[in-house]
Amino acid sequence: MPTFNDSISNTLGIILSPSYFKIIFWLIILWTIARIIYEVKYTIRYGHSSWFFERLFSFWKPVFNVRESFFTTSEKQFYRNLKEVLYKLFQNRYEVYPKTRLNDVFNTKYSKDWFMQSHTDFLIVDKEQEFKPVLAIEVDGDSHNNRWQKKSDKFKDKVFNEAKLPLVRIKNEQSGDIKVAYAIIYKYLKN
Repeated sequence: MPTFNDSISNTLGIILSPSYFKIIFWLIILWTIARIIYEVKYTIRYGHSSWFFERLFSFWKPVFNVRESFFTTSEKQFYRNLKEVLYKLFQNRYEVYPKTRLNDVFNTKYSKDWFMQSHTDFLIVDKEQEFKPVLAIEVDGDSHNNRWQKKSDKFKDKVFNEAKLPLVRIKNEQSGDIKVAYAIIYKYLKN
């Protein structure tokens, strides 16, 4: 009858055998290839490397740093115009929140979904109604022309439509024109 020591010896013999090391070696190779394929797809889809890949190859430099600007040039122009128009027409009734996560705007059972972590460029809330969201605005630049972004934008449009929260999209070229801000505010907020 085999003893406990014999069982341990047999197990160690299997683990330390050359065929076991070959299996482990090939599993590591396959995992590495799968990870590289995933990383390439991730980079194509999102335009940057994943956190894992950045950390893996950046031990000599920091991964995180503060952006030079919170807004793109178009977003900055439109934000200023929007604030000016809202103040002129309503004084302090409405507030503009830039880059607000959809998870903070909507109640949904999909709150952990990747989509709910995305944001809307500008969210206008009514301070007289307990800061209720009343209008969202997106400034669409060239990045909105790729296939994945178009699909995401279409889904975002559906979400806002289902929740009955207006979502207005403007092009980068329109962001500097204060008349565009006036037109949007008159259409959606001026009763």
